[in-house]
Amino acid sequence: MILSVGCTFAYQVVAPTANFTFNILANTGPQQKLLNESVVCVPEVPAERISTSKGNRVFRVEVPAGPFELRYAATVEVLRAPLPPDMKSDNPGRLPLAVLTYTLPSRYCESDRFAPLAWELFGKIDNRTEQVREICRWVDANLTYAPGATDSRTSAWDVWQLRKGVCRDYTHLAIALCRALSIPARYVGGYAAGLEPMDFHACLEVYLGGQWYLFDPSDSIPPGKHRDHRPRPRCRQRRADDHLRPRQRRLGESDVRGRTGVRCGGLTGTAAPGPFSCGSMSGRSLRTPRRSAKSPFEA
Repeated sequence: MILSVGCTFAYQVVAPTANFTFNILANTGPQQKLLNESVVCVPEVPAERISTSKGNRVFRVEVPAGPFELRYAATVEVLRAPLPPDMKSDNPGRLPLAVLTYTLPSRYCESDRFAPLAWELFGKIDNRTEQVREICRWVDANLTYAPGATDSRTSAWDVWQLRKGVCRDYTHLAIALCRALSIPARYVGGYAAGLEPMDFHACLEVYLGGQWYLFDPSDSIPPGKHRDHRPRPRCRQRRADDHLRPRQRRLGESDVRGRTGVRCGGLTGTAAPGPFSCGSMSGRSLRTPRRSAKSPFEA
């Protein structure tokens, strides 16, 4: 399926210069082909596109004082394979080393603390596909979607104690439970569908039988409830927050919800501290919608 995505960020820079690292570029890979994309900066400034150690594509600029706007648009062909109905567990000792790291506990996904609970709830399920589905169902059933209940410091263990959060928190908890069962899982940010206007959304990918598959533990949340929070910085770069006055952030629009969407260059083994791994920048912004052509997603 061919999809169109895009977003716009606008700022008023009050320092002599400000450095931005945007993590909004659509990702590329076997399951997602980038057909074309455009990045427009107003005013035009020197820019570079680089890849992180995790394979994320990021866009960096240095901006002078005054108004600054970045407009991104992309056309993407999504080629995601259907989930296998029955999947046996992989031998952790034979996993590729690049995948093995996604079974380890991290700052935001303390899988070692969830091992007893995960094995008690899901350890008797032999089918790995159904095991991950059940984890997502359980997370959805046991958390309350509550915008503002958590922030960029909240980890999966914190979410479990609070029993509430947003898509980022649902995803952190699902990742922690998967990893507690030695199932490789990683945080993914993408352009979500079903919101008016389109917004960024957090979900996870799970490694099953030699391939990554997309899961969304907050998939049953009504689309309108995802309108919850502004992106916060994620990338490791010099922060420009103290020298920026926010103006507005505008996103496109789409008309399908849930697990459907285009993945951004926002993939991290330790999970992102901000709400989205694909909406990150070294600055703050306010959001106002901008209407655009609707494009159904399927991921």
